[in-house]
Amino acid sequence: MGLDLADLAATGHRQPYHVADIERLKSLQPHSQAASCFLAFEVDKGGVGDFLEWMQSQGGIVLDLKHVWISFATASLRHAKGIDGEAVITEFTTLDGHSSIYLNADRQRLSSLDDTEDAATPDIIVRDITTSSFTQVRLGASKAPTLTIAQTESRYMLTLEFSSQQLDDEQAIALANDFCARMTNPLQHVI
Repeated sequence: MGLDLADLAATGHRQPYHVADIERLKSLQPHSQAASCFLAFEVDKGGVGDFLEWMQSQGGIVLDLKHVWISFATASLRHAKGIDGEAVITEFTTLDGHSSIYLNADRQRLSSLDDTEDAATPDIIVRDITTSSFTQVRLGASKAPTLTIAQTESRYMLTLEFSSQQLDDEQAIALANDFCARMTNPLQHVI
């Protein structure tokens, strides 16, 4: 059957194993066989940088760059999975371990994006490592697809880590492409 008894041991199930344990082992297999997937991509910083400057010079609006990332990642996940009418929870994390949760960040104003106290499981995680010297990370799939943002002087270096149960290949590619398009031309997202 291609089953691995080590999966039973990993869940704390003690030996001796019995025939009845085969059904329990079968139920564990899809979870344990979820492939960890990884995409690496990059986008020029100019599009979003010009947008932030334009908002400040033309409207006196100062936007927090992390709010742009959170909103764009939320919208990109929503687009890639075709979940227009559903709530999307986004978790934002930094290198120092600070974490905040946002509900439907793509449907809030960028200038007043509010986090929430809701402790629900996120649909997507945005990890900011721009203050480090890393340009790419591969830590393995976590509780939700994770978009990690690093940077060089002129580019954002991005990675998307996910399991095959969280996103299929087409959804992951669509999410990455959509996020890059939003970062390149932010006005299309805002309009």
